[in-house]
Amino acid sequence: MVVLTQQLAPRTIHVENQSHLHEGHKEAVRRPNQGHFKVTIQLEMNNLSRLQQHRVIYDALDGLMNRIHALSIATIDD
Repeated sequence: MVVLTQQLAPRTIHVENQSHLHEGHKEAVRRPNQGHFKVTIQLEMNNLSRLQQHRVIYDALDGLMNRIHALSIATIDD
């Protein structure tokens, strides 16, 4: 998810593909090109609520969301 680094310039970011944890699940079989991801990110967004922070991240990923089945987001405060 290089797009997050390019668009948001985070202080730190860790993206973990957790798709292997869902192998064999109905949706994973039906849509094998969609993944499950966990993003841990530190941005300079302390003035935003947690919901607003997540919206900023989802907006940055807009072009990729058709390839993401599930996204877990953990934001780190400054």
